[in-house]
Amino acid sequence: MNAVTYADMAWRGRAASQTPEQSIEKMAQKLDATVPGEGDTRENRLSGLGALSGIATGVAIGAAYGLLDVVHVRPGLVKGSLLAATTAILAANVPMAKLGISDPKTWSPQDWAADIVPHLAYGLVVAATFSTASQQSSEPTPSAKAKLAARHGTSARRRPSARHRPSARRAAARPAVRPHLVVVRRPGGAAR
Repeated sequence: MNAVTYADMAWRGRAASQTPEQSIEKMAQKLDATVPGEGDTRENRLSGLGALSGIATGVAIGAAYGLLDVVHVRPGLVKGSLLAATTAILAANVPMAKLGISDPKTWSPQDWAADIVPHLAYGLVVAATFSTASQQSSEPTPSAKAKLAARHGTSARRRPSARHRPSARRAAARPAVRPHLVVVRRPGGAAR
């Protein structure tokens, strides 16, 4: 998301958004807390805290998306991208609107594009990552196989394919091989 945002800034020559810093400042006021420092030091702290709040939001949404797999909900790449992107847009913009920092109702089409495009990129990366990870882990673990087998009353052991499994008739016709000990004595000698 940051890469797309910075590419947009470079392409259009626009300044970085100050809304994350403003959000941190407003939240600190509402919580009756202060961000220490003066001048540039305070501004740098607000900038860092604003960036960290965006990262925390992205990680939280990614983790929540990952929990969908736990409850066996797999939205697919397109729906998953839109789900993650929409959640990220709401998580970023609703608090700003509630704090009075920005009003999305007044945004221009360019403002909306600057907001939506990076969030769509984020949503695509989240959905693609989880889609790939879930495909790689689609083979059940041994404990999951055992649970499924217990539920269905079958064995969890892997059975040989029909090609490698001897037929019942061939198995019955084969004499049983039993190990035995043969003692040979030499005349006048010890057993070997």
